[in-house]
Amino acid sequence: MPVPGIDSSGRSTLLAMFPTQLYLDSLATECAVIAELASSDTLDLAVAHCDGQSVGEVVRHLGDVHRWCAEIVQPGQIVGPEPEQVPDDELRSWFEEGATLLGAALASVEPGQPCWTFDLPPGEAWFWMRRQAFETLIHRVDVETACGKSWPVAHNLAVEGIREVVDFLYPRQIALERTGVLSGTVLLAATDCEERLSIGAAGRSTATISGTAEDLLKMLWGRPHGAILGEGDELLLAELEATALVP
Repeated sequence: MPVPGIDSSGRSTLLAMFPTQLYLDSLATECAVIAELASSDTLDLAVAHCDGQSVGEVVRHLGDVHRWCAEIVQPGQIVGPEPEQVPDDELRSWFEEGATLLGAALASVEPGQPCWTFDLPPGEAWFWMRRQAFETLIHRVDVETACGKSWPVAHNLAVEGIREVVDFLYPRQIALERTGVLSGTVLLAATDCEERLSIGAAGRSTATISGTAEDLLKMLWGRPHGAILGEGDELLLAELEATALVP
């Protein structure tokens, strides 16, 4: 299935606008927050939106993903390292080491450099810069929620996260037959930056969800969020809520 925003050659039509530094800076910031929260007092806390995993398990997962991606982003690489077994008392330093490895790997490649990306377009390194920025951000939200903390998400970063759901993650969910196509188009209206993005079937806008970009991003990922306003076709809004938009 074609992915919106990607042409048939696999070259991204968004690459010229790609905010490389925004993603690299976000990745470093989110990793620092997670490392700070990953203490002996918090590792056993339950993370409600990760299938009952604990903070320690989420941090281990993310550390493994970071090491895997640091390999995958290299040209011609399609197999990353196996997950590691790390004792609790080494988890924080191990996680920080993996974050450093990933940051260095992503900073060393050009955004348009070819690499493996789930065997789908774009097949370029910028995909992993964005994907890892938001993989890490969403799990930071998970960890901080479990720990009773909260840090804001900048609206320009949140908009890019919404864009990732709209132009890649949701179409991929459909292509993998994990979810169906919405019966209409829902307009996502960010109230703090006047950004407007649509998700669902093209050509039929019948509902609108308004909220800050951060709250819209968290809503799309099924995470706790602040107030949002749904207007229009109530059945379509309920359909969106029940749809697995992301993995």
